Amino acid sequence: MYRLVVIDDEYFIRTGFKFLLDWEKLRMEIAGQASDGEQGLELVKELCPDVVFLDIKMPKMDGLTMLKKLREEQNETLVIIMSGYAEFSYAKQAIDLKVSDYLMKPVEEEEIRKAIEKVTGEIRKEQETMLEFTPITQEHDALLRRYYEGCDYGLCEYSAGTKLMWGEILHPAFTEAAGC
Repeated sequence: MYRLVVIDDEYFIRTGFKFLLDWEKLRMEIAGQASDGEQGLELVKELCPDVVFLDIKMPKMDGLTMLKKLREEQNETLVIIMSGYAEFSYAKQAIDLKVSDYLMKPVEEEEIRKAIEKVTGEIRKEQETMLEFTPITQEHDALLRRYYEGCDYGLCEYSAGTKLMWGEILHPAFTEAAGC
């Protein structure tokens, strides 16, 4: 499962997100939510999600400032901006900060689905590329064997730094069973 964080100051957007789509079918779970950029920054650092839905105009710290801080820390989490503002300067800053998509509020369900499918495709492609160029070592093999034997699920800690879940690529149920 991919992990998603929603950061928006609008309560109904944050809470409504979980009912919007069949997240399980999209292999996505909503791991957390925050109501401003400061909370969002801390949450992203804590949860290390694969995808962030991010509003621009929020109290305490706006979304673009939060995203800039993440990028300064070399955090390359995929970000989808949702904004009610069509100002070109916001879109330009978002592009400069390497957002995956920029959606205008009000956002239709189909737009969100397409954005999710786009970013999960990007993640899968990156994982496949890494697997192609990274041979599975004896250590990886031993971890996978422990999974299949129902033993220690230590792969989450081992691979957290690379965001590559070997088991998920080889067997989709791996990360769910391992608690990742």
